[in-house]
Amino acid sequence: MTKQEQVPLEVTMPIVRGKDLTEAVNNALDLALECQSIRRGFYNANALHVLNLTIRAESCAYAMDVGKNLWLNKGRWSRLIKEYIVKEKMDLFVEQCRGIILGAAPLGAVPGMTFADPERSVIKHRWGGCLIGATFAGGKKLEMTLTFCSRTSYIGYMGFLDAAIAHVIARKITEGTGKTVDDIHFVWHIASQQMHYFKIIPYMLSQPRLFKKLQHLEQHREKICIQTTSWKQIARFYCRIVDDFGKYGLGMVDKEPYGPLKRIKRRWMEHMKHSKKLPPPSLPVTQLDFEKAQSNPAYQLIVNSEKYPGKYFGKNKEAVKNPKCKISKIDADWDDDLD
Repeated sequence: MTKQEQVPLEVTMPIVRGKDLTEAVNNALDLALECQSIRRGFYNANALHVLNLTIRAESCAYAMDVGKNLWLNKGRWSRLIKEYIVKEKMDLFVEQCRGIILGAAPLGAVPGMTFADPERSVIKHRWGGCLIGATFAGGKKLEMTLTFCSRTSYIGYMGFLDAAIAHVIARKITEGTGKTVDDIHFVWHIASQQMHYFKIIPYMLSQPRLFKKLQHLEQHREKICIQTTSWKQIARFYCRIVDDFGKYGLGMVDKEPYGPLKRIKRRWMEHMKHSKKLPPPSLPVTQLDFEKAQSNPAYQLIVNSEKYPGKYFGKNKEAVKNPKCKISKIDADWDDDLD
């Protein structure tokens, strides 16, 4: 298969649903693994791309362990937050969402927040950041929905960490409101959902159902050719790992020239107990926060607990008084789309 060979897909504008965030993202993964063809998407050398996917979850409850399931540590979460979360923007977004939940905001108000645009380079973020923006809609007596828009997301890998951001936001906006993450729906529009054929392997190691099939295909390689394209490609990478271990033993990581594949081989050795190094410690998403978010003094949050929970101010202009919100005079750009 050539690098850019495209394969027609049967599913048009797919919508994946789940009772909660855990089920929804895993259903999206199953779609990528099991689909025979998807009209809006293609396969290339390393990944399946599903275009314009929408994921819908009935709640933001998320039973994901970043350490045990994704084989990532707290430092990787902190890096993600530093790249995408601006503290002042997030504080404002959270306060405005709380105002909607408590019924303090005008009916129909929809707060929005853009994620930070990471620094671009030829090898990283060339086409822009993965996370674009978030909105929140609903009301005290209405269904409340947190919505994300993403340029791209790696399902089964960093995409599951992106979903953790949604869970943490839902947790923060419901604090002190009498609501919980179970009361917040989630909708995620992804322009290009990708499933990488070997970066997904660490997650599969933590899922008995998936790992059992992976081992079965490795032990019965004649069956690989009748699998879906995704399973074929993943199984071939997995067989390569097993074969390299048989050939090089504990030295197979040193023999691997490709950095990202080195990491996968290390994780496999840790999982199979061939390595003395222990897997990352458990890190449930319930323990995650935005403590490491970047701060940008261009944004200031002024909270009015009486009428409206927050206002956004940029810089360089005098603030304009608004009867709906008590504000102080600061150098700021006035931005209010609620009046």
